[in-house]
Amino acid sequence: MSHYAAGRVMGDHADGASKISVVLAGHVREAVGRQEETATQGSVAIKPGDVVHRNQFGPAGATMISLDLPPDLLALSEHGSLARWRWCHGGPLTAMAIRLWLASRSNAQTCLAESDAGIEFVAQLDALGQGPEPTHRPAWLRRVHERLQDAPFDAARLSLLAREVGVHPVYLARTFRRHHRCSVRDYVHALRQTRVLQRMATSSQSLAEVAMACGYADQSHMSRDCRRHFGLSPRQCRNWLRMAPP
Repeated sequence: MSHYAAGRVMGDHADGASKISVVLAGHVREAVGRQEETATQGSVAIKPGDVVHRNQFGPAGATMISLDLPPDLLALSEHGSLARWRWCHGGPLTAMAIRLWLASRSNAQTCLAESDAGIEFVAQLDALGQGPEPTHRPAWLRRVHERLQDAPFDAARLSLLAREVGVHPVYLARTFRRHHRCSVRDYVHALRQTRVLQRMATSSQSLAEVAMACGYADQSHMSRDCRRHFGLSPRQCRNWLRMAPP
């Protein structure tokens, strides 16, 4: 886990080892050549070790988790999805990336290429790589993304979102899925899980308080969700997050 100061700039550099990174909190702008991505909470980066990139962190800095990808996991991809730089902004891949990171920490003997977490992550990434990437992102879709980031649990209803941005709900759902490769509901669910881990890692809130702040009905609901998606209880997740080096 790494915490980056507000406004920090990192010039051209390469990481040396291929890795995935997940933004738990804050913003980061990353560029490779003339390509540029702005990442927010829940965004996932795929970074081959030899790719030269540069970063600028937002006004609140950023908290990120990163995992070096072992060669046996890199070899799983059928389409070279782990061999090219890219950012994926939310959705099921976020939860899978976090699960992979937690699996690597909770059991040092785990072979990630043989684990469910590793296999599911690569399969999801390969699926995202099928078909052409949308080239034009409508301005109203950016507003939807910002609305979900600001208040995800209040804004998840398609009819309300569509009314706010002035489009038909079906058109919103179809366009959102084309750009994010998941439904609005799946996107919000992954964002909720990311926020749970961010709060557990950086705050002293009780698990019950975390559950309430992240839109769960109660702590038991959050616990079931954590076990289903991360394979660990909330307490186990918190322990591994707090053991991560600063």
